[in-house]
Amino acid sequence: MISFRVDKTIVCCCLVWSYFFLRKCGYTDICSGGGEIVEHLVYPLSHANVWHLAANVVFLWMIPCRMHLVACYACAVVCSFLPCFMSEPTMGFSGVLFAMVGVSWGKVRRFKDMIRKNVWFLVIPFVLPHVNAMVHLYCMVAGYAIGMALRETQGGGKKRNPAGKPQGTLKDREEREEREEREERGRERGGKRR
Repeated sequence: MISFRVDKTIVCCCLVWSYFFLRKCGYTDICSGGGEIVEHLVYPLSHANVWHLAANVVFLWMIPCRMHLVACYACAVVCSFLPCFMSEPTMGFSGVLFAMVGVSWGKVRRFKDMIRKNVWFLVIPFVLPHVNAMVHLYCMVAGYAIGMALRETQGGGKKRNPAGKPQGTLKDREEREEREEREERGRERGGKRR
């Protein structure tokens, strides 16, 4: 498996390359006239200016978790089809970044902490002009759902007993049951010797 630093380096190189060699291609909101499918697929690779690109690269390096790039990119593309109420074209990698943040919080199932710790990243875009804050919100919430699904498929989900206490994973339960059986046999042997 490639380390996440190598992954991030590759993504950063692709973003810089696409900034200089691809035409600026953002999508416009469906409510304000739609947009081509291609525009929805490539909008994360386009940036309005160098500062926009630099901010996305810095935030990419600030995310300390493993990237699920394909899932997050797909999440950003799907969320771009939701109504955002913008007349200007939307472009930039920030939708993918918000999906990555959502995935990292979804894996630990802490929605309230995610909202509390990222509230400024969600509120500030709503007051800035020319920023599609709705796609940021959509991507973070959808990324959270993806993170929960990844946690379940990777066996990280904790089962709970009727009292609401975590029981651990299946492997943890099996090990605990084996340990209890050994202790029970040891007690039985100790009782027969007397």
